[in-house]
Amino acid sequence: MMLGTGTRMGIRIMQGGSRWIMRRSLSSDLNAALQPFYAAVHPKYMGKHHSFAQQINEKSLKLLSSHLESLSEHKSSQLPNKGQLSFYMRSEADEAYNLIQIQVDEQILDPHELVQNILQKCQLTETNATEKTSNMKGVEMASNHNSWMTKTAAARARSQSGNDLKTEIARLEKTLVQTLGILGTRYDCGCNMERYCDCLKQLEQLAQAYGPQLAMLCQRIVVFGPYTGISLDGHVMLFTGDPVTSWYSFIKEITLHEIYHKLVPLYEQALSTVLLGIQIKRHNFMPLASEAKTYANGLLRVISSINESCDSRPLMQKLPKSCLNDFHLAIVPISGGEQPKITSTGLFLAPASCSGSVLIDFICSNLELAKRRFSHYKSDMAEERQLVEQCKKLLRLDNLTKDDSVTPDKMVCTLRHLLKGPIQNHSQIEPNAKSYENISIHVTNYYSVLTDGIICIPWDFMNRKAVSKIQ
Repeated sequence: MMLGTGTRMGIRIMQGGSRWIMRRSLSSDLNAALQPFYAAVHPKYMGKHHSFAQQINEKSLKLLSSHLESLSEHKSSQLPNKGQLSFYMRSEADEAYNLIQIQVDEQILDPHELVQNILQKCQLTETNATEKTSNMKGVEMASNHNSWMTKTAAARARSQSGNDLKTEIARLEKTLVQTLGILGTRYDCGCNMERYCDCLKQLEQLAQAYGPQLAMLCQRIVVFGPYTGISLDGHVMLFTGDPVTSWYSFIKEITLHEIYHKLVPLYEQALSTVLLGIQIKRHNFMPLASEAKTYANGLLRVISSINESCDSRPLMQKLPKSCLNDFHLAIVPISGGEQPKITSTGLFLAPASCSGSVLIDFICSNLELAKRRFSHYKSDMAEERQLVEQCKKLLRLDNLTKDDSVTPDKMVCTLRHLLKGPIQNHSQIEPNAKSYENISIHVTNYYSVLTDGIICIPWDFMNRKAVSKIQ
C-alpha cells in the first residue's frame, strides 16, 4: 500500500557566515501560513548587531517547529513549562526589536488552527501571501474536481465490470468454507479484490492437494494479510507475498503459535497491574503489532524492564497515588532509538525496547496531556459517526470507509469538506453531488481507483492536487 504524506519541506535559517538549521518536516501549507511570523522574528532579518536576540529567536523557532511537527505526526511535544516562548519581534513604528512572550495554547491540537492563533496574538496577517494562496487554491480545487469526475467515471465502469470478479470470489469463499470447515475468509491488505481472488485460488489448490493436513484450520477465520502467524483475534494470518508452501509449513505448526495467543491476556493483565491499573490497548496500525507471538514477546520485555526499575525508590515515587485506569497504553514491537509518545487519541504508545524507567517517567509527566487528547478523541469519534451517515445519505454513496491510519480528527476534517458539496469557482457554484452517487469511497493517504471500482482519496484531499493512479 502506498502511503502519501503530502508535500514536505525543511526550514533553513541563515545569517551571514553563521547558519541555523531547523530540520523539521512541516508541510508546505503550514510553512506558507507562518511566513508573516517568520518575517517578523527570523534571525536572518535581524543583522549582525543583534546576536543575543538571534539566539533567543533561533531557540524558540526550533521549539515551535518541533511542537507543530508533534501535532502533525502525533508525537510528544517538547514545549517548555506552561508553553511559553520568547521572541524578539521587530516593531513597525521604530524598527526596534522588542521582547514578547507568546503563550502556545496546548489544547489546540490542529496545527493550522494553532498557527492562526499565533498570528492573531502577534497581530499579524497573511496579506498578499493569503491572496496568492487563495488564487492558487481555487485553481487547485478546479483541478481536483476535474480529476474527481474522471475518477468516478472510471470507478463506475470498473464497478460494473467487476461483477464477474465478485461472483468468483463468492464462489471460492463458499467452496473453502465447505471444504475446510473454516468460518470464513478475509482480505487485510487494502482493497485489491483481484489479489484477494488469487489468494483464494491458491488456498483452494492447497486444500485439493493437502486436504486432511489442513484440518487445523477448521472453525477458524483465515485472513490474507501482511504477515503469517496467529493474530491477536485468534485468526489464521497468511502473508499474501508468501508461496503456498510457506502457508502449508505454518499451518502444520499452528498449535505452537497458539501458545503465545493464550499468553497475551495474562501478560496484558500483569503489565496493567504493575502500572496501577492502566488499560492496555492493542495498536493495530502496524502489521506486526497484531501478531500474537511478536506482541507477547514485546509485553514480556516491557514487564521485565519495569520490574527491574521497581528497585529505584525515587522512580516508583513518581507514580501517582490514584489508579491509572482512565488512561490507555499500547506496546508496539519497535526496536532502536524510538521513544514513547502520546497519540492524538490520548493513547500512550511505547516501543517494546523502551526501558521501564523511561516509560514510567514519560507516563507520569504526561497524564494531563493524555487526558485532554482523549477527551478530544471521544468528541471527534462521536462527530465522525454522525458525519459518515450524513455523507452516505446526502451524497448517495454506496459505501464510505477509512484506513486505520486515518484518525478521527483527520476523518472529521475530510467529511466536512465532502459535505461542502459544491465546488466554488469564483462567483459560480456548481453542485457535484451526482459525482459521488453509487460510489464507494475509501479515505486513506493517497489517490487511487481500485480494480473493483473503489475510489481511494487522501484524508487531506482538499489541500492536495489530485494525481490519477489506477491499480
